[in-house]
Amino acid sequence: MSQLKVNSIVPVGGLPSGANGGIIQTVNVVKTDAFSATTANSFTDISGLSLSITPSSNLSKILVLTGIYGQANASSGSAVKIVCSSGSAIIGTDVGSRVATNGGEAGDNNLPAHDVNPIHQNILLFSPSTTSAVTIKAQYRLEGSGTFFINRSRTSNNNTGYIRTVSTITAFEIT
Repeated sequence: MSQLKVNSIVPVGGLPSGANGGIIQTVNVVKTDAFSATTANSFTDISGLSLSITPSSNLSKILVLTGIYGQANASSGSAVKIVCSSGSAIIGTDVGSRVATNGGEAGDNNLPAHDVNPIHQNILLFSPSTTSAVTIKAQYRLEGSGTFFINRSRTSNNNTGYIRTVSTITAFEIT
């Protein structure tokens, strides 16, 4: 059996001016089980929502797409953010008591108990400037007391009014 392995395929006429090579690799993680936690007031890892990608060039960029769903029964809300081990993740800026993040809020006790909300649907692009493995992971922050849930609502009755979802992180190395 023959194999053809290449780093890229370039048209005979070359790439147009300013064009790059495209997608080099894709890494994906899908979390299908439910997650709940009560750690409050600091960002904490969400188990099962982490991946590692090793860029082939220190000039590569990493494109991250996410879809993370859940809810919280927090007294004052909660949030999810995506972080990168290289320290180059894109997040907002802390201002006063406001918490910097790159994701949405999971909600609080004011939402319907059976809702499952999109907490983090985002596209992030960054340059890790390394050929070492880069870990990309999701973290949650629960404000005040309560419980944070991924892939389920804050109540989980066994009937058709309550759903379970999946959450994903996908990373593309692009040049």
